[in-house]
Amino acid sequence: MQTIIDIVDVLKIVVEVFAIIMGGIWTYYLFIEQRIKYPYVKIEHKINSVQINDDKLLLNVTVLVTNAGKSLVSLLSGMVIVRQVKPIPKSVEDALNSSSKDDLREGRVAGLFLEKGRRINWDEVGYRKLEWEKGEVTIEPGESEEFQLDFILDAFIKAVEIISYFKKAKRFNRETGWRLTSFYNVENPK
Repeated sequence: MQTIIDIVDVLKIVVEVFAIIMGGIWTYYLFIEQRIKYPYVKIEHKINSVQINDDKLLLNVTVLVTNAGKSLVSLLSGMVIVRQVKPIPKSVEDALNSSSKDDLREGRVAGLFLEKGRRINWDEVGYRKLEWEKGEVTIEPGESEEFQLDFILDAFIKAVEIISYFKKAKRFNRETGWRLTSFYNVENPK
C-alpha cells in the first residue's frame, strides 16, 4: 500500500512540474511573443486653420504618433491626405442625388464609396507623403514623435476630412501600419 502512495506522490509532483512548465510557456507566448514584440502606436490629430487672405486658408495638421507598446517603433513612411467635405463636391452631390436610399444606406454607389462601401470618396485637396530610411525615425516605448504639415486650401472650403497613415518597418515579411481619420469644421473649430 505504501508503494502505491509513493507512486501517487511522485506522479502528483510530475504533474505539478509539468503544469508549471506549461503555464510558463503559455505566459511567454501570450505576453512576451504576442504583446511585446509587436509595436503598438496611438495617433492623434491636432488641427488648426486661419484664413490668410480673401482666397486662401492655411490648414495646419499636427500628427502626434505615440509608441504605446513595449517595443521600438521604426517608421518607414507616412502620408496625410486632406479631403473636402463641405461644401459637398459636385461629384459627390451628383452621386447622392442620382442614387436610391437603399444603395446609399448599403454603400453600393459606384464612384461614391471607397473600401467596399465603407468610406465616401471626397475630393482630395491636399496630400503629403513622408518617407524615411530604415532606422531614421524610431520611437521608443512611451515616447512620441510629432509631424507638422501645412496645407493651403481655397477659403470657400468649410469642412475637411484628414487621413493619416504611417507604415512601420517590415517584420516577418508583413507590411502593416496605423491609420487615423478625423473631421475638422473650418467654420466652427473646437
